Amino acid sequence: MSRYEWPIAPAHADEGDGDDPAARSRYNSRRRSALDLGKALRASRTPQQLPPAARRGRAPGPFAPIMGDQFVWQHLGPATVLGGQAEGNPRVAGRINALCVHELGQRIYAASANGGVWYSKNGGDSWVAVGGLAPTNTAGINRPAQRNACGALEVIFGTNEGDDTVFLGTGEVNSDPEGHVGDSEGGVGILVGDKPAKPGAAADPWKPEAHHLVNNGIYRFARDPESATILVATLTGLYQRPAAHAGEVDWGRPTATPFATLDKPCTDILWTAANGTSPARCWVWVKDGPDFGLWVRANGTANFKKVTVDATAGLAYVARRGALAASNPPTQVWLLNDYGGGAGTAGLFRVTNPASGTDPVAHGVVGVPDVLRNQGFYDIAIAVDPNNANRVVLGGCFMEDVQLDGRQVQYNAAITVADVAANPANAGILTYGQPNRYTLIGLGAHADVHALAFSNAGTSLWTGCDGGVFRSDRPDRPAGFYPRNHGLSISESNYVACHPMAEGHLLSGLQDNGTVQRMSSGVWKMKYMGDGGGIVLNAANPSESFAQYVQGNWNRDPTGGTGPLTRGNLVLPSERDGAAFYSMPANIANTRSAPAAGVPASFSQTLIGTWRLWYSDDFGKSWVTLPTATDPLAGMTATPPVINAGQDSLGNVITACRWQGPDVAWVLCDQRIRRYSRAAGAPNGGGPGVWVDQNVVPTGYTPPPTPPGIPPSPEPGGKAKRRPPPPPPAPAPAPLPISLLDSEVWTDMAPNLDAPPAPGQPPAQHGTLGALYVGTIGHKTMPNTDTLFWFDGTDKWYPTGLHAIVPAPVLAIACRPELPLEVWAGTTVGVWQGVRTDHGADAPTWAWTQRVNGLPEAAVEDLAFHSFNGVTLLRAGVAARGVWELRLDDPTAADRTYLRIHEDDLRYAVPPLVTPPNGNLRVLKKRDLVTDRSWHSSPDIRPRKAPAAMPAPSTLPWRRDPFRGTKEQLRRFQAALRSSTSDPRIVANGIWDVYFSEVLRDHGAPVLAVPATVPPAPPMPALSVARINAAFWNTHMTGAHATREPWGTGKPTEADLYELTPDIPEGDLGRTSYALKRGALKVDIVVQHRGLGARDGADVRVTLLQWIDPKPHHRAKWNDTATWFTDPVPWTGAVNEVLNSAAGTTALAFGAGWSFVGSTDATRRQTLAGQTLDATHAGIATFDLATGTLANNRVILLVAVIRAGADIALAPATLQELALTRPEVAVRSLHVTTT
Repeated sequence: MSRYEWPIAPAHADEGDGDDPAARSRYNSRRRSALDLGKALRASRTPQQLPPAARRGRAPGPFAPIMGDQFVWQHLGPATVLGGQAEGNPRVAGRINALCVHELGQRIYAASANGGVWYSKNGGDSWVAVGGLAPTNTAGINRPAQRNACGALEVIFGTNEGDDTVFLGTGEVNSDPEGHVGDSEGGVGILVGDKPAKPGAAADPWKPEAHHLVNNGIYRFARDPESATILVATLTGLYQRPAAHAGEVDWGRPTATPFATLDKPCTDILWTAANGTSPARCWVWVKDGPDFGLWVRANGTANFKKVTVDATAGLAYVARRGALAASNPPTQVWLLNDYGGGAGTAGLFRVTNPASGTDPVAHGVVGVPDVLRNQGFYDIAIAVDPNNANRVVLGGCFMEDVQLDGRQVQYNAAITVADVAANPANAGILTYGQPNRYTLIGLGAHADVHALAFSNAGTSLWTGCDGGVFRSDRPDRPAGFYPRNHGLSISESNYVACHPMAEGHLLSGLQDNGTVQRMSSGVWKMKYMGDGGGIVLNAANPSESFAQYVQGNWNRDPTGGTGPLTRGNLVLPSERDGAAFYSMPANIANTRSAPAAGVPASFSQTLIGTWRLWYSDDFGKSWVTLPTATDPLAGMTATPPVINAGQDSLGNVITACRWQGPDVAWVLCDQRIRRYSRAAGAPNGGGPGVWVDQNVVPTGYTPPPTPPGIPPSPEPGGKAKRRPPPPPPAPAPAPLPISLLDSEVWTDMAPNLDAPPAPGQPPAQHGTLGALYVGTIGHKTMPNTDTLFWFDGTDKWYPTGLHAIVPAPVLAIACRPELPLEVWAGTTVGVWQGVRTDHGADAPTWAWTQRVNGLPEAAVEDLAFHSFNGVTLLRAGVAARGVWELRLDDPTAADRTYLRIHEDDLRYAVPPLVTPPNGNLRVLKKRDLVTDRSWHSSPDIRPRKAPAAMPAPSTLPWRRDPFRGTKEQLRRFQAALRSSTSDPRIVANGIWDVYFSEVLRDHGAPVLAVPATVPPAPPMPALSVARINAAFWNTHMTGAHATREPWGTGKPTEADLYELTPDIPEGDLGRTSYALKRGALKVDIVVQHRGLGARDGADVRVTLLQWIDPKPHHRAKWNDTATWFTDPVPWTGAVNEVLNSAAGTTALAFGAGWSFVGSTDATRRQTLAGQTLDATHAGIATFDLATGTLANNRVILLVAVIRAGADIALAPATLQELALTRPEVAVRSLHVTTT
């Protein structure tokens, strides 16, 4: 299988050949092709000057300094993504291209693809951003935003923590940097940081050098072990740091042959120290051209020599990417050479490092597994065990393997380790895995490996991959790796989808980390694995969604429909694979005026683009293409199949779909805009209706050529994509008007509706067709072009002048009908707000305002509005920074520490209190917009069973399959085992997968030998199945280990609570939200925060109350809220005193079944001292709750109240009113049982 090609099943039949890094790179390079980004960044940041006193700091993380309190962006995460792709479902982050690890394994620098450099001082337990995430506030800035795109990293570690010198090579490398429209503006040269991670370091610690390497990609640095000389390998050869490097100096080419003139990619460089009679040597791999291959130069000699290959193994260099590593001491050098996907193997060479005067020779190694597949241009890494010069670790994309218990694995990192030795049975040829076969050790780590590094004298191995940073303390075992990603906020958010009512419900499509769903604060969970493209919620039922994997592969939640290219168990692969790598779908609600019997009155309409426009009015149960409005794949399941691949083809791939209204849709291609309109509205009898389409483009447009493999458009073809220049007259002509046709790529569009003509009516169309904004990348050689254009809705196109303000590509656009003169543009350097002024018959003009206060410096990939109940929020998907939001209805930001009513609550505003006839208040609706939402199910009050010793279950022994225990039994054992062994690989989540099987094996768990089977039975190799029996259970379920929390000692994080404790459902309005068996309980209170800065947990006080019906008979019923406590609560005065007083005491008594949880002053109130709260890090307080004496079916109402900073002043009110109107109060109803 190719990477991420899930096994075909009816529910996933439209999933295709999987991830394609080259296609992704081409897609991003077209959209992010830049103009003068240095000028763009200066334009976007310079006016933000404020005195230092006006700036607000934030906690370490992906935050930017705040200037003032107006229009301040808030981070929505992810800080942690749960359930990532790999065995064990690790916590994942974004792509890490380079790692530098101190020899003791505690100090680590990680270079993320687009999120800058991050530093950990504690082995990856926590991370801080090293500059790069803050906008620069000085007028002298001369660096563009892409300084955070990292390709290479070199660290000179100081003696003390923080005293390090860091070299950052900006700019990623890719497979085809010059072969597509627009060069990737990935890098700005080299940045040097002196002690950049030391406490007190400047917010921007980087000093720019080698600015002439803008647009270049940097592979690796190498330092001369005998001098201060530093070389860097790039896409255009080698460069050397000058001896005098004060100021912004250029790095020159070395004078040595061939690199004095060579301008080909040098994909790796290595400088080995002198060792005995072997001199220090510099090694360089040249990727292609006449000089491709491995070159070496000994220190003290003038020129490089090409390293010859010994012919014994019959192997040779291949003109593709190579990676280098050396043994320790450097007795030999190793080369991993990409042989391409068709070779079935990778090239590996052991290179001698002989005495001075003798030339090194490369010896080919056979038996190398195909770790690189067809992705060696993207995924390639090599390391050598520092204790064994012939033990080599290889890293690539992914590999399939069958584990000892018979489970096949395939979506893990392709990392293998093996000894290399001469094979006497094969003429003494060097063999990878001699005498023992190689071991796949990437189990549990995300696929796509970019970096490998040993630490701790070879006992620990680190990898940087598309899922972040992983560490193995057992680098010879299959399941050694575990994630070190908590707080590494570098998720690459491509798309954002917002719920129309529930402000906290968001989905985001991430590059190579799937589609994720917001849970709370900084915690998001994986919804779909692989890549994450466009997303849309069902406007008729926003609990349902469509999410793109890549190209024409779409996931529907819940099942019951499919993407447009699936019929039964069949999919049309040509159209699936020919669609845009990422694209934006669209969905809108609609209503039929007088529906026929059986036809729904209310429904939604979905658009998905391939090379034609697909339409569904039942959220994926059936599809047609527009404008024909029939299904061209209706005959696909027939014998023989009947497929109309050309029906409604646009001759180009669609990148975005937008609804202007239920009867008007817009479609965007790279250089094409199409408008679709329906006559007479949706038919009452069902069906799509009658549609027509037309091109809407400036005068002089002719369609671009049809790409290979895509059916041509029926309209006349043409190859002109922009206007030809006029003949050169004399004198010089007046400049041509700025035109949309001058731009190389059109990136996004947004209909610009007018406000509704009257209350209750829909927004109005502007002009005869509808106004439209179109974003572009501009043009590198035409500085007067624009990046945002406006169509007036009838026949005229106008540049908005945004390029003159900020010369950077526009990637995202958002408009809102209530403010039709306003437009928001997301660029590669931030967000801008424009306001249009009309001038009658003259061209309109736009006034532009930057909106980057607190927003990290990065490309804004998507913009989306949430507007409901008087709250308007603009959400931004930011490359390698996650999702951010800006409040627009109240632009003055303020600190708020709060508890949530429900899981989608952000406590922005008091919700409307709807009063139905029975007089009870209720809060809004659930995500489906139909079901009443509970006010007594706060996700920030989390009761759970207290950890307790558990005797060996009678169902032992257990194995992975079939598993005869319960999830909670296994969770308790995993917690004890983690404590007993101090093994961070053990995740106490109650899940037994093949990763856990291998961890058990490492700890001496008993195994069951299963003999091989032979025909006529299905063939199966001999297995060794790890088990848990009573003896193994009792060995680890002892003493303090038996009662250890699943996260160990100390406070949990919010991510720990979501991952390591039982799921707590929201529950229904009319009954208790959760049931637990009576006994000793823990109640975790999760305190949220957002605002201008972080909050010290010492300023936060928490108390917990409980109500248990004191009546001896006819007590409160768990399924009848009318029997619960409904009077104004009697405890507000006492709570005020407990939380406001220094000692936390009160003399006020209250009864009616109410009491504090905790019988002493010390236990009834807690602080969050030692914790820091911000928008992605919640605080946790835990209370003990005794319920062991309660009878069956008792109801407990738990009420948490917090004080943050200032005193609180609660007044008596009903519990429901307090929960709904006071952000300091939250309620959880609990049903206590005896079974």
